[in-house]
Amino acid sequence: NEAGEVVLTLPDAKSSTKPLFEFAPLADREVRSLGFDSSSRYLAAGGDFECVYVWDLKKKKKVRELKGHPVSASVGRVAFSPDSQLIASGASSGAVLLHS
Repeated sequence: NEAGEVVLTLPDAKSSTKPLFEFAPLADREVRSLGFDSSSRYLAAGGDFECVYVWDLKKKKKVRELKGHPVSASVGRVAFSPDSQLIASGASSGAVLLHS
């Protein structure tokens, strides 16, 4: 949303009023990309911040902060590998990183 929060809801209209999970990676920074692992337990978020945040949706907490992109770069793409062992992130600097 506009405040930089990520809100996960179910697709039907009846349950969309109650979020399943909400978090804000960094106040006043936009989230530009989200990626789920193959089990849908972990969610990676990239945006107008130089790292990738990984959230455990079952525990409802941030479990990792993957660094490596330049401070001035925003992370525009994140994706888990099919076996969920790696996370790829692409930034506005042109760098693509693989995180394990």
